[in-house]
Amino acid sequence: MSEGRKSLSGQVSWGQSLVRWLWRNSYSAPLSERGLAASQEKLVRWAALSKPLEGQSPVKSRKTYRLLDQLFSLDLLPVAEIVNHQIDSGGESIGARSYRTAAALKRTDNAGLVYYHGGGCVIGDLETHDRFCRQIAVMTDMVVVSIDYRLAPEYRFPTQINDAIVGWNWALENVQALGVDSSKLGIGGDSAGGYLAVSVCQQAATSTLAHTVDAMPVFQWLIYPWLDCRMVSESSKRCTNHMLLTRHTMAYFIDHMLGCENAAASEQAQDCTVSPLLAPSLGSMPPAYIATAGFDPLESEGKDYAQRLLSSGCDVVEDYFPEVMHGFIGLSGACFHARARSEQMIVQLGTLVENAGKAQ
Repeated sequence: MSEGRKSLSGQVSWGQSLVRWLWRNSYSAPLSERGLAASQEKLVRWAALSKPLEGQSPVKSRKTYRLLDQLFSLDLLPVAEIVNHQIDSGGESIGARSYRTAAALKRTDNAGLVYYHGGGCVIGDLETHDRFCRQIAVMTDMVVVSIDYRLAPEYRFPTQINDAIVGWNWALENVQALGVDSSKLGIGGDSAGGYLAVSVCQQAATSTLAHTVDAMPVFQWLIYPWLDCRMVSESSKRCTNHMLLTRHTMAYFIDHMLGCENAAASEQAQDCTVSPLLAPSLGSMPPAYIATAGFDPLESEGKDYAQRLLSSGCDVVEDYFPEVMHGFIGLSGACFHARARSEQMIVQLGTLVENAGKAQ
């Protein structure tokens, strides 16, 4: 892992500069009355002027998500080598993108992270999480491989998990070309990406799908993961408005992924392949880091999964960030709390890799 603090200054677009000027007074202002970071509270009010994601078509909601990232995210950090790849998945091609810093290019035994972006398996792509993947690479000197799995509703469940498995297996097969030591290769993601990362680990333990996992990831790095399609948790019932992701947005994603209305109440949602929180056994899962946010319908799921892992004898480190909302990793350019928490999680990633190596 890299030593010392790295510069997180890079290219800033005109739109980012405008947003940072408009948000300058709330960037590090005191928390709002309900305890949310002031800059995120301002964003919620701004977003309320347009239709919520669940009121938009998938095509339109993808554009909205990209715009939010383009305006509110961190600087575009320089990375020595960024390469786009194509991977065959069931006769179709999915994209992947690898990131290697100058330090990583000099080594053949780097730690590696296979990363899956968030977006409810309906929105998001390589571009919406490009800046965050750059930040991970720059701060850790790990090799990062971002997987561009296919999205619903064009591709229904379990396409997303099968693509995640294919992406993971591809990284394993190409460790030499990537300069990665397979004993230091793990998996991670935010939100739906956390869902896919957990699913790959569980499929490695017990295969229930068409594609099989070649080897168990060495660690799992989970950022406000989505783990239960039933939407029965306390936070899911509590978080119904005044934040970017609500219970209604999650219902929209789940309906599109599973292909029916009110899918959360369907028999399919009760299946542990669909809702990995329900897996009967977690004893073989790798060491985990799990971060949850206070303003997030998925908060309870992440905390419950952490407790289940701990009860199963797995090594788990938890972080709870009460003052930020779901999706904060894409808000680092306009919110001090988002930036600080993102950096904290990436530091924890380095520790997770080191501890996972010692445990082998």
